[in-house]
Amino acid sequence: MVPAPAAGVLGRHWRDARAVFARPARAGAAAIGAEVAAVRALMTRHAALDDHALLARSQACRAAFTRATLLGASGAAAGRAEALALVALSAGRHLGMAPTDAQLFAALAMHEGFAVDLPSGGGKTLAVACCAILHAWSGMPCHVIVASERLAQRDAHALSRLYAMSDCSLGWLAADAPRERLAELYACDVLYATGRQLMTEHVRERAALKDAVSPLRRQLRTLAGAAPAQASVAPSLRAAVVDDVDRVLLDEALSPLLISASGDDAILDAASSAAGALIAELQAGRDYTIDFLPMADVVFTEEGQARQEALRARLPAFWRSPARAEELVGNALIAREVLIEDRHYTVRDGKVMPLADNLQVLLGSRGWYAGILQALEARAGVAVTPPPRTVARTALQEFFPLYRCLGGAGALLRDLGPELWRFYQLRTLEPPAAAGQPRRLRPARAAWRREVFATRSAKVEALLACATRLQQQGLPVLICAADMTDLQAIAVSLAEAKLTAQVAVGMDPEQDVLRLEQAGQAGALTLATCATLRGTPIAVSERVRANGGLQVLSSGYQDSRRLDLLVAGKGSMPGERAAAQFFVSVEDDIFTRSLPFWAAPLHWLAHRPAVRAGLTPWLARMAQARTRSQLARQRELLLKRERQLDQQLAFSRRA
Repeated sequence: MVPAPAAGVLGRHWRDARAVFARPARAGAAAIGAEVAAVRALMTRHAALDDHALLARSQACRAAFTRATLLGASGAAAGRAEALALVALSAGRHLGMAPTDAQLFAALAMHEGFAVDLPSGGGKTLAVACCAILHAWSGMPCHVIVASERLAQRDAHALSRLYAMSDCSLGWLAADAPRERLAELYACDVLYATGRQLMTEHVRERAALKDAVSPLRRQLRTLAGAAPAQASVAPSLRAAVVDDVDRVLLDEALSPLLISASGDDAILDAASSAAGALIAELQAGRDYTIDFLPMADVVFTEEGQARQEALRARLPAFWRSPARAEELVGNALIAREVLIEDRHYTVRDGKVMPLADNLQVLLGSRGWYAGILQALEARAGVAVTPPPRTVARTALQEFFPLYRCLGGAGALLRDLGPELWRFYQLRTLEPPAAAGQPRRLRPARAAWRREVFATRSAKVEALLACATRLQQQGLPVLICAADMTDLQAIAVSLAEAKLTAQVAVGMDPEQDVLRLEQAGQAGALTLATCATLRGTPIAVSERVRANGGLQVLSSGYQDSRRLDLLVAGKGSMPGERAAAQFFVSVEDDIFTRSLPFWAAPLHWLAHRPAVRAGLTPWLARMAQARTRSQLARQRELLLKRERQLDQQLAFSRRA
């Protein structure tokens, strides 16, 4: 046996490689495949039971499975196969959705703590529900983690009949749930919620109880004569199943969760106003430049540093140190030079709200509430929001490993395996392919048509001409804007052409869902962003599908290959090749923002018609790979910074 390196970068890569390519994952897949066959046999045996007998059998199986699991008996494996068979029968009868072999495989794998790679539209919601019921029947309350509160409510209502017939209590956590009802919700066998909601309650409870987090410590404090601590209503972190692993565990892990209280930082208010006056004397190019890596950053020249040092005396005393002054002035410059109204943020009802999907990626480590928001409010002429006071904080990478059993499902997880293992100790697993289907829908298999243009305006013009032609043929057309610049240009062009389109860009989530649900109707024209498409199914009738189906037109490449496949997959059925048409220009943001500096000559060369079509996809892959690497590094630095803060706070408490 080859020993693993002890520490360092080499050791980390060794652990990552073992997580992705280790034999236990392959052996586990074979064992789970054999268990799926046993589940199918048990489903055939119990198929003759009526609803009353099926419920009675489910209750008896749950009691036996709980007892065997808690005692560690050898019959727990056989009990799990029968439990899943009964749940699958209930799903087929009461939901009209009989689980496929891939969904049964996914439910068993997630129950064992794997992240299962299921394609978009492959039935993750039902597989996650089956796994959650298995956890509940084994005696562990389960949290189903979804990407948004709307999805939590939707899935809980859609699957309520299945949970009722499986003898499981069900709840979903709303943001405005009264605190007196939290204990009731956390006592449910299965609870649907977002990860940040559960993190908020967990961190808030720890901050309130301080050192008396566990019931034993609270009893000891009471016996010692201290004031009794309040009863805990924090969620029990025993089992969790994540629906959409890549979105919840990685895309949302770029910023920490902050528990804040209302504050009145007069020093920061005065400093923000002073910084706004200072930057009026700084000039772009002479004093500073804006760099995108892909996070926006201000790089001061020597002349700019000297000028900033001379102007520093105008700041309040607390902000006159070089590091603090540079941070404050940098925030003001980012707000003035980088963030654009109606593209990155909007002003509504006297409030400034973030608008761009990748705003946190753009800001990087700069906090939205610590200077950026105040600078934007001053520019917009609205009341300045007092910066909040941080009470507690944590990161997703610290919270989710606290669960005793963590599993989930997502699409195209193979490239994300090292990160999932590094942060959450999750190994990825892929269900075996059904007969007659390819083992994996690789990006190269996607039936993409792409047209490459020299300018953004030519691209938008060609995209609208194609959309108009398809709509006149009676086909539904879905236009996905790759960035906010494209979104604005397409919306203006649609208005000028007097074309009526349903717009779903995240301004009104409830209306966006209704508009996207109708996007598959014949002759419909819908304009959306990738963020609004995630988690929202688009139904297409058989008649429309026979005529050609939903036509997906994208205005460019997304920041990751996964999102490109997600957009393209909206026009295909599960198991089919993802079909879409991409309209790309060499002026797109992905090329101007995310390419490495040494690729600038290649980007210049892409303007030539002879090599444009062949070179642009390669440049897009390069930009996407660089963005993925930068985001992975940002998540790792965030976890490192949070751990350092924990150590510093622990040291200060001991002192």
